[in-house]
Amino acid sequence: WFGVPSLVALGLQSLFFAIFAPLGFLWILVTVIVFWVCSCLAVSALWLYQREPEWATLLEWEKILAPFRKTWSSLILPGVAFVGIVSLISPILPLLPFVFFGGFLPFMAYTLQVYVFSRKGI
Repeated sequence: WFGVPSLVALGLQSLFFAIFAPLGFLWILVTVIVFWVCSCLAVSALWLYQREPEWATLLEWEKILAPFRKTWSSLILPGVAFVGIVSLISPILPLLPFVFFGGFLPFMAYTLQVYVFSRKGI
């Protein structure tokens, strides 16, 4: 469930690296945006797989993108917090996996609740 959005994110980052790397700081902004979208889409794919437990549903991009398209504006603030926590600890490489996991769990729970409540119309 995390693989498909991650592969798309890696492909986009390599494409954007070729375009924005000479501009310096813009490369970091593009990386953060791609990382945030990848995390939101991974949660959306996980939620779709829990509702329809078949591997073929993970290739249905419209169903994966629908919750994110509907609620992206309410996910900006927690996404910035998650990316900020990960980027603050990133110079200390031995702690990075723990911080990523510890930061992704609350972000995943919040994003999942936003998707669920948006579907119910609350």
